[in-house]
Amino acid sequence: MPLDAVARMVAYMEQHPDVGLLAPRVQDVDGRLQPLCSLLPGPLELLLGRCFPLLRRSSGRLARYQLHAGGYSRVMEVPVPPGCCLLMRVETVLRAGMFDERFLQRFDTVDLARRTACIARTVFVPHVTVLRHPVRDPTQTSARGWRRRSAALWWRCVSAWRYFDKWGWLRDAERDRINARALRQLGQARRQPDGVSPAGTDVAG
Repeated sequence: MPLDAVARMVAYMEQHPDVGLLAPRVQDVDGRLQPLCSLLPGPLELLLGRCFPLLRRSSGRLARYQLHAGGYSRVMEVPVPPGCCLLMRVETVLRAGMFDERFLQRFDTVDLARRTACIARTVFVPHVTVLRHPVRDPTQTSARGWRRRSAALWWRCVSAWRYFDKWGWLRDAERDRINARALRQLGQARRQPDGVSPAGTDVAG
């Protein structure tokens, strides 16, 4: 990660003391956006994505879940940021803690972001970009690769169970409130001219 990217993230947090967790725009090595921000997941949403991925995509639920309405081109408050690159304020770490080792397969980031949302804002900034290199497993088509994928799926299921056991399964009023706030702000952003910030949000310069 370039040092100037870190400096720009630090500068943004210094200018916005209410931001406790900050994430940049993530691209692959070909320059394509990786839409890694999301709403807080619910069990039915994850089940739909696992069992009916094409239906989830064609219905628009995936785009809604990944906050495509923001275009990843403006500053937006996100319930769950990309876990591959995060900047966290020291005061936020002391109050919210760090990653919970009980969770793996992205649920560690979901849990951290949720705890942070109780005390500070979690924000995505598009004017800082990092590259994320895909991990290619040469054994992907072998029996060893199959075992690795099976183990990853197992730990994802275990982490999901632990996460929903902690925060709630079908009934989760706080999850609904956090997600609704994020979607509401994105709706306001779409109605604003470029360069004009809706109340409570910022537009990067």
